[in-house]
Amino acid sequence: MRFVPSLHRTSLFALLGAVTLLGTSSDAQHRRRRPASVTCAAGEHDSDGHCCPGIEEWVPARTRCLCVDSADACRQAVTPPPVALPTPPPAPASRCPEGMVLIENAVFNMGAAAGQSGDRNETPAHRVTLAPYCIDRTEVSAHRYQECAASGLCTTSSTVNFPAIPAPQLPSWNQLCNGSRADRADHPMNCVDWTQASAYCRSRGGRLPTEAEWEFAARGAETRSFPWGEAAPSLERVNACDADCLALITRHNLSRPAASFPGSDSQAATAPVGAFTPGASQYGVLDMAGNVMEWTGDWFGLYTAAPATDPTGAPSGTDRVARGGHWYSGTAAALRTTARVPANPSFRLATLGFRCVHSPVEPPLPPTAVPVAPPPPPPPTPVEPRRHRGR
Repeated sequence: MRFVPSLHRTSLFALLGAVTLLGTSSDAQHRRRRPASVTCAAGEHDSDGHCCPGIEEWVPARTRCLCVDSADACRQAVTPPPVALPTPPPAPASRCPEGMVLIENAVFNMGAAAGQSGDRNETPAHRVTLAPYCIDRTEVSAHRYQECAASGLCTTSSTVNFPAIPAPQLPSWNQLCNGSRADRADHPMNCVDWTQASAYCRSRGGRLPTEAEWEFAARGAETRSFPWGEAAPSLERVNACDADCLALITRHNLSRPAASFPGSDSQAATAPVGAFTPGASQYGVLDMAGNVMEWTGDWFGLYTAAPATDPTGAPSGTDRVARGGHWYSGTAAALRTTARVPANPSFRLATLGFRCVHSPVEPPLPPTAVPVAPPPPPPPTPVEPRRHRGR
């Protein structure tokens, strides 16, 4: 045992006593001002976010101190509990059925404006507002229609019905009907009357588009003259009558159209739906010009200048409205987005088909945050005061 002189021993005891007394006095003050103060051992950290070793500083928002053995544990100790959200219902992949395009914010000038080329029945231009809707990206194909017929919800059709066609030409025109041709299953369904087209759309939970819905999907808010814009029709954009069409007409001794487009698109009559992608509208809807003209749900009537919201055409009439031009069209005027054709609902033509519209699915409401109460804090861990040992 090491000998310590009495003087030195007395001085050391006195010094230790003074430190103890000072510490006791200071501790009393800390207990009054900082009731949660503790001393963390070396290598430990406090858990209120001040990850520093040594004496814990009191923070008014903290009710207790907890020494932990690592900075990571400290961060975990002070990380607030996550806010739990209720599990939302599974959102639909799309607001529209497969193969359809969502059309929203539809406000436009319907019809031909003053100075634009167009028939009298395309004027006056008038402001139209439409509720959101879904529209088929392409015309209904023969394959899709035959599936409906096989289910018993649609009636089959493979003959034309148009009084203006001379009787000797009927067999040749009937050959151009796609419904019974397996090699044209991906072509548009044609040779269907208005009632058959409407029944197909209803079988899918939809309907034929109104004339206004059809026109907006074709021309958009930019009020384009053609679905693709203002450029003149070309055989890259639209399936219309060209050299191939004229050759077919000559071969079958059919009536020739008044005009045709120069060149060839390799399609004598109808083409597979959606084949002419450069002719897409502003919304990506295809074949809104050419291929086949399309039934709409409206009765034919003259326009008025009055603004309209979700118009549905004339209240009654003898003709429905057909839109879009077709493979037999040989002029740009027939392919314009504002062009309208009155058609008796009983007509079945190799140049006439359809597409459908559907009401969009309403988007799900955003989930509401539900705060989850944090777990109760653990009881404070008692900390033994450090003892200083003399040597």
